[in-house]
This record gives sequence, C-alpha cells and structure tokens, in this order.
Amino acid sequence: MTYDGIEIDTVYKPIRTLRLKVKADGSVSMSIPFGLSLDRVAQFLEKNRAWLHETVAAKRKQYAEQQQQHTHALEEGKVFPLFDARYTLRFTARADNEPNSVYTEADHLCIAGGADLTPLQRRRLIERWLLRNFSDEVERLLALWQPRMNEDYSPVIWRPFNVKTRWGTCKPLERFIRLNIRLLYYPRECLEYVVVHELCHLKEPSHNARFHALMSHYLPDYKQRKQLLRQQP
Repeated sequence: MTYDGIEIDTVYKPIRTLRLKVKADGSVSMSIPFGLSLDRVAQFLEKNRAWLHETVAAKRKQYAEQQQQHTHALEEGKVFPLFDARYTLRFTARADNEPNSVYTEADHLCIAGGADLTPLQRRRLIERWLLRNFSDEVERLLALWQPRMNEDYSPVIWRPFNVKTRWGTCKPLERFIRLNIRLLYYPRECLEYVVVHELCHLKEPSHNARFHALMSHYLPDYKQRKQLLRQQP
C-alpha cells in the first residue's frame, strides 16, 4: 500500500497490535492483525505520520551516504571504515621489484604503488586486505567464545561485499556458521553479537525462549548490541 507518498510493504499476521518498521535502507513494512479494519490502519498511520516521514528521510539519507562511502573509486584522501576505525587513503611509492601492497600507518590506509594502479586494482588490493582483517577478527572471537560455549563449528565467511540481507546464518546439523563480511563496517561489538548469536543457534536452532535465555547468559547486553547494529549505517 501507499501512504502519503511512501510505499509500505504490508502483511497480515496473527498479532494483537499494528507494527510499523522502517528498515535501514528507508523501506517500510507494516504487520497488521487479522480482522483489523482499513480505517483503523489509516488512523494509526495518520497518528504516526510525522515520525514516519522523519524516520524514512533520515534512514534514506544515511543509507545513501553509506553506499557512497562503500563504493567510491578509492581515490587518495577518501575515508575508508574498518570496525571502529576510520582510515584516510594514501598512496605511497613502492620499491623496485616489490609487489603492490596495503598497510596501515597511524590513521592512514596506505597503498604502495597505488598512484599507478587502476581503481579496480586498488579495490582488489583493499578487498583482500579487508578480508584478512575480517578473518583475523572472526577467528579471534571464535577462539574466545568456543571454549566458553563448548561448541564445535566449521566457520565459513560470507564473502559478498554488498549483501545486507542477513548478518549471519547457521546450519546446526552441518555445524556451519556463515558471517556477512559487511560486518567489518560496524563496531566490533556488533560482530561479536552476531558470532555469539550464531553459536547459540548450534545449541538452539529456533528463536524461542531458550535461545534468548542463552543469549542473555552469554552476552547480557545482546539487545543493546542488536539495536546498535540496526542503528549503524
């Protein structure tokens, strides 16, 4: 349905109250209780009209800035995020017969030989560097939490850089954990939340009361971390 120029994805569910949600990209969804009249739905939307427009505008702006930040041409001076840090790209000279490389120096992300590389070559270097850092951080967190939770796993990194449908998936029978590499753009505590979340699924596949009890036991502030993940770009 369309309300005041805003497209809203609606679904009827066996719930008691209307639920209106603005997603990270600015799209809107609404869950409607079975049997609720369209007049009641219209009244609800009118009551929340100002909030809806303000939130949609803010989310769309934030998402557009995020997409621009993550898809720039990697020109010198551009800012690139990695977990809690922000690095300014800088091109440096490389020694003869030395391969092109990426390294950090203070708050700079340096590409040796970068000035002579095409944007695609720079991006491939950066992506390999990011993947190494992401893998190292995932392994650190798994090494920290596996003894605490006593769960064996076969972690698999979710490689696509522009996929934001799920932050993680778990197949308890196969002991597979997949993590979305876009988590490297978020605070480390968000990545830790997703890691613990998926490890808990090895114990309890469903999002039932037992699962949430496990999350509370291992990560008491998991709800705050989940909210942080939703708020971040």
